[in-house]
Amino acid sequence: MYNYSAESLNLKMVPTEMLLEHEYVDEEKIKRICRTLRKTKIINDPIQCIKMDKGYLVIDGHHRLNALKKLGIRSAPIQVLEKNQIELDYWFHSFDIQEISFSKAKDGIYIGELVINNQSTPLFVNDKNEISDYANKLFSCYKKSYKAVYSKPQDGSWIRFDGLSFEDIEEQAANFKIMPPTITRFIIKFRVLNLNVPITVLKGNNQNDWLDFIKRKEHARVYDQPVVNFN
Repeated sequence: MYNYSAESLNLKMVPTEMLLEHEYVDEEKIKRICRTLRKTKIINDPIQCIKMDKGYLVIDGHHRLNALKKLGIRSAPIQVLEKNQIELDYWFHSFDIQEISFSKAKDGIYIGELVINNQSTPLFVNDKNEISDYANKLFSCYKKSYKAVYSKPQDGSWIRFDGLSFEDIEEQAANFKIMPPTITRFIIKFRVLNLNVPITVLKGNNQNDWLDFIKRKEHARVYDQPVVNFN
């Protein structure tokens, strides 16, 4: 176990317009988070990001960010990560549809794999500018019945966009091209939890208030072994 001060963990308060999103969100989940924020007046966890040339790419926390925006709060607490603190993985989208009609390129830039009735079809685009449009058109064919799962489904149909690189995601976000939800799964090796930022600090949008809040936080514990946490 190691101790860190809150000041040393690269925690910032930034305007929400500086945060670049890369995937669509679930409106019902945003409503639930809004209800919690109204009740507790606290946002528990910072939004995990990486620095880009213009702004910050949201790695985890799209729903928290959109809940803040919905409540009219224009500042957000973020944890700025380095790429070596993040591992990029991918969700499987599992669904029961037995046929999907879409244009199939035979080669080009590989972005993923579609399996229907045990038949695998590699997915290609001709240009990286087509990635988000292509992925969203495919997603629209099964979005009403899909489930995002960690492990490869043993039966039924599924799709996985495992050809996307970190650079592809950055490029899509920088160009305001939003991807379907739960495509990427970021495994964060150094995630700050339970920072418990008062909404009043974010509403005030005053960096001095933020710095005072951070200075008042006592040392945080970092565990180097697996931990089980009962919420």
